[in-house]
Amino acid sequence: PMQTVSAEFTARTNRRIRKLKAAAQIAFAKTKSATTRYFTVGVSTIGGTDPIGPPTNVGDITEWDKYEYTDFSNRILSMEATHEQDITGNFTMAIADLELQNTDDKFTPDVDPTIGAFVQSPHRPMRLSAGFGLQTVPIFVGLTEKAPALSEDKKTAKFHAIDFIKSISEIKITQSEMYVNQRIDQVISDLLITYAGLSVTQFVLDPGIRSVPFIYFKKDSTLGKAIQQLCQSELATFFEDESGVLRLWNRQHLLTNTTPVWTFNRDNCREIQYPDAKNIINTVEVISNVRKVQANQKLWESSGATKIAPGQTLAIFGDFKDDYGDLPVISIDEPDYLASATTSYYATNLAQDGTGEPASTDISVASWSEFATGFKIEFTNSGAADVYITAMEIFARPAKVISEIYNFAQDATSVGKYEEQPYTIENDFIQSESFAKTISTMLIADRANPSGVLEIEVTRGVPQLQCGDLVTFDKGKNSGTYYMQKKTTAVGKGGLVQVLTLVKRDIASYFTVGISTIGGTDVIAP
Repeated sequence: PMQTVSAEFTARTNRRIRKLKAAAQIAFAKTKSATTRYFTVGVSTIGGTDPIGPPTNVGDITEWDKYEYTDFSNRILSMEATHEQDITGNFTMAIADLELQNTDDKFTPDVDPTIGAFVQSPHRPMRLSAGFGLQTVPIFVGLTEKAPALSEDKKTAKFHAIDFIKSISEIKITQSEMYVNQRIDQVISDLLITYAGLSVTQFVLDPGIRSVPFIYFKKDSTLGKAIQQLCQSELATFFEDESGVLRLWNRQHLLTNTTPVWTFNRDNCREIQYPDAKNIINTVEVISNVRKVQANQKLWESSGATKIAPGQTLAIFGDFKDDYGDLPVISIDEPDYLASATTSYYATNLAQDGTGEPASTDISVASWSEFATGFKIEFTNSGAADVYITAMEIFARPAKVISEIYNFAQDATSVGKYEEQPYTIENDFIQSESFAKTISTMLIADRANPSGVLEIEVTRGVPQLQCGDLVTFDKGKNSGTYYMQKKTTAVGKGGLVQVLTLVKRDIASYFTVGISTIGGTDVIAP
């Protein structure tokens, strides 16, 4: 739902003449404060730097609210923030632009003694809010992208910022990660805690709608790529809201929004546009290689004898492969000498062909390392003669491809009107034919008809609105309810105005084997 505001704030929003208030704060030095708290009536100062609490209790101040911000509200010339949600399943990033007065060279490098050394530095935390009278609501939290654009003629400083999703998305996954029978929210939570250093109280994640048998991310992939794949597999959305809270909405989240929170009509809208066919999806392909963890089995064997000289330590590397390339495994059995081994083993001999003495006491395993798709073992020869590793077999539990999914869906009527507008999903976390069919059906239901999308310019902006809110739009001859998919909120000489993208969506809860109840309300995908 939209951000919680007072009755007075709502009343001011509806007035034709409104006393606007805009606020901008930047933490140029990126110093954190241990005393940061959410705004508390009777304790915090109006116009101070205590942030407004989020509309739902996430139990902790967000990391980006802990910075010591400086208020530059009295310098604001204009500001604009854009939020959007991607119904094709993705993470989305909000952006913002802020123009401040610079008549005293406050933002000119090395002039101001407090911030002069930092004004050209990128990635400075920034917060924007807007409202009426003395009350504001957050409209953006993020990081400046680079140094401000300074105008000597106009004496202005322009900042461009992107929300914290961008910095999180660029974080590297420093080791291979594998998950067995986990929901996407459980995986995203683990990644945010492990690699972004967040606590579980600093984000709100809807539960994934099914458990995925096997999830694998390679070393040096990014959090952004991982989260994008997870979201796409269920058409979920990961985003940062206006207060800076990270959220995951599953596909069925909007089912809870049944009551419109605002009404728009030609009295408070200046322009109405109907986007063209570029927004249409009427042909969908879903492709997936389904992996499942198998029983322990032999995956690797040596191809010949390997000589180890006296006193030498020798490393042997092994890679697990199949027809699809690298083969991930969830466990590997370290080899024992042949005589005592039950699974993985190695055999030794003084003769290359294995016809000599075993010399097993001369060879020891110096080290053993396991990787996601292979291993490394080091042998040391403590004897006085050459010894050969004549045979070695390694057992492991692989996640093998057990089936290949290809699903094709098309709306023939839409194709006849608007030509083929294709969309392809290649995602190995989609692990059943029925779920692939459900995803195709939902996308086409959302996007095959452009008449369900319209863009309106709101002359009396509603800053408390959030993407996903259900609103009513009255065209005069008819009216309907729409979900807000995108919003741009601008404050400047023209007042507080917005451009909103509204979408008609039939949010059906499709039947999914193992999740839905027979005889329940979930419908079968056609």
